[in-house]
Amino acid sequence: MSRSTATQPLHLPAASRVILWSGVLMSLLCLFLICLSHGLHPTVIDLLNQATGQLYIDQIKPLGMGFHYEVANREMPITAFLIVYALLCILSVAPLAQLKRKLPASAPQNTKPWIKSPLTLILLFSLLFRILLLFSVPVHESDFYRYLWDGKVATHGINPYLYEPGALKLYEQGITSPYRDSNTGVTWQGREFSESEIPTLEKLAQLRDKKPLLHQRISHQAVPTIYPPTAQAVFSLSAFLFGDSLVGLKLILLIFDALIIAVMIKILRKLELDPVWVIVYAWSPLVLKEFANSAHYDAVPLFFTLLAIYFTLGKARHFKTAASLVLGTLAKFFSVILLPILIPPRPSQWRAYALFSAIFLAAYLPFFLWNQAGIQQVFAGLGVYNEHWQYNAGLFALIQQSLCHLYPPSQTSLLPAKLVVAIILLVILARQTFCPGDKEQHLLRRCFIMIAALFILSPTAFPWYYTWVMPFLCVFPSRAWIMLSWLLPLAYLDFHPDLSISRSFLWNIPAISWIIWGTFALLFLLDSIKIRHSVNNSPSTS
Repeated sequence: MSRSTATQPLHLPAASRVILWSGVLMSLLCLFLICLSHGLHPTVIDLLNQATGQLYIDQIKPLGMGFHYEVANREMPITAFLIVYALLCILSVAPLAQLKRKLPASAPQNTKPWIKSPLTLILLFSLLFRILLLFSVPVHESDFYRYLWDGKVATHGINPYLYEPGALKLYEQGITSPYRDSNTGVTWQGREFSESEIPTLEKLAQLRDKKPLLHQRISHQAVPTIYPPTAQAVFSLSAFLFGDSLVGLKLILLIFDALIIAVMIKILRKLELDPVWVIVYAWSPLVLKEFANSAHYDAVPLFFTLLAIYFTLGKARHFKTAASLVLGTLAKFFSVILLPILIPPRPSQWRAYALFSAIFLAAYLPFFLWNQAGIQQVFAGLGVYNEHWQYNAGLFALIQQSLCHLYPPSQTSLLPAKLVVAIILLVILARQTFCPGDKEQHLLRRCFIMIAALFILSPTAFPWYYTWVMPFLCVFPSRAWIMLSWLLPLAYLDFHPDLSISRSFLWNIPAISWIIWGTFALLFLLDSIKIRHSVNNSPSTS
């Protein structure tokens, strides 16, 4: 090889260059986030204090604390995390401007094989981000303790729906009547246990005592598990393969996350769109945070839901769609809302609906019979969740506050607002179900509208719920919806009541919610005006 050939500079397409550098910088930020989540080394903290002349000790100290469970929320480095998250958001959309341009059919011949295609770069970095964050401490999350406990209980032959984690406290302290715990503010419903239940309770106590911290850190111990059978199967698989390992659980969820990316690529190709647009989901900081960092299991139902959509787009028999969608529903009930859209409710489709119902009942039946739990006990936790949970609500909060004037404050309940929301969702669902148009992209848009409406109208708009919207943005990119994914982690400021913004309310709605949803509403309105203006001025309408 000649010297001139050996030193020839590497030429990459503009899109690949931007993707490469953005990916490298995002990888470095992920590495820093790992260090931040564990707490920066004391030597680094000392160097920072010295470099700043000891003027910012109170601001630098949290950097060394990390997000460990035993660290008080007010001492966690939430400001630093939000700064890192903001930088990740900016870098994640940096390639989009280049991808909007026409991509070259092939890369220059002197490029290395693994960087010839922008899609290859996107996928390699997507995997790298996720592998790195496997080893980070979850930021302001503890749901995974319940996942690990449910899996451990089930693999040791005990129905996870039968006893809430706090049942051991009731049993060991002999609490048989309701009482309010003054230390935690939790109201416990007392229980009387029969003689036949004692061996099971003793077995639960043995499991608890083998790893007491795992049990102690479970949130809402007075509430039975709410997670459906597919979720329980994933938790049990994690417990069987990896025991109490959080990294093991994350690894299983990473597989489902990767499968989502694979299905989205197939959907994009089916729609004759460039598969590089999978970057919107694959590089989403919110997705990375909620799955690879925080170990939320929504990747499981989301995969099965997208698979059902793919089967429908592929004109497959509705049996495949029904089977995939019911597995998603059995992981999280959100999926069922797409059933009438993907499988039109016509007499000819009764077999698909029968299959959906049969699989659903067959999955729950063993839990009804297991230890004689019964239907009421299996759905007890879901009932409590449905009655009491509200967090970072969007339109639901406005509806609820509007209805509060119609009944006395002493009778305040989420039920009236939920009834209004249910009616709105049913109207939207009917519109999307019977909306004319058979184009594949049109079907995907109807699914997008339904999932987005469900999130906006939900009384519980947890940031990880929004990961359900992200795949649709690969096909329908929107600055308003992408900005919402950027803003949702601001909800974690709720864990820091020492901050004035966390104590601020307007019309009984937290100021943080106004910032998140107000910004989204403004951008959504501007986007809508822009689209309407473009349509009115298009050649076809002139």
